[in-house]
Amino acid sequence: MRYTTDFLFIPPPISGLTFPPTPELPFTDTRRRCVRCHAPYRLPIDGRKRVDFCIHHTEPAVYSSDRRFHPCCGRPQGVAGCQHSENHVTDTMLESVLLEFKATPKPTGPSDSRSNAFYALDCEFVYTTVGKEAARITVVDSYGNEVMDCVFRQEHELVDPNTRYSGLTVEDIESSDKTLSDVS
Repeated sequence: MRYTTDFLFIPPPISGLTFPPTPELPFTDTRRRCVRCHAPYRLPIDGRKRVDFCIHHTEPAVYSSDRRFHPCCGRPQGVAGCQHSENHVTDTMLESVLLEFKATPKPTGPSDSRSNAFYALDCEFVYTTVGKEAARITVVDSYGNEVMDCVFRQEHELVDPNTRYSGLTVEDIESSDKTLSDVS
């Protein structure tokens, strides 16, 4: 039996599983689950990162005609990962962070230049000790012209710049003298 609320699929309750898969954890809770290797791990009480090796595949297993394998290395499902990282990472978000979103100001009238303008926003995220945090924001206007491109430091300690997807390196982030508050 399936349960739906509008267009959101909510699976039936199964003992031991939760939905969404990364529930909010209290900030004081140091329990985490790595999004790469799925191993449970703990942060030290001070919330700082420590070396805790993670062995994982960069791509999930896919089906071929006769077997499941990982496209990243061609190895069959169930074998040890092909990538090694010095740290586990999590995408668990703190509710307090999600509550900080700000609305854009409403146009004052038809002559307000914001009335006819729209922008595209691209954000690159990195892994920190508390989950994902934005590290780069690029904004383009309706003509494709770059309005802003800014790399900035995170509020929490950087664990992994997620270079494969973000294109950012530790050096890119550490060389920035800005924070998200400076660019928002």
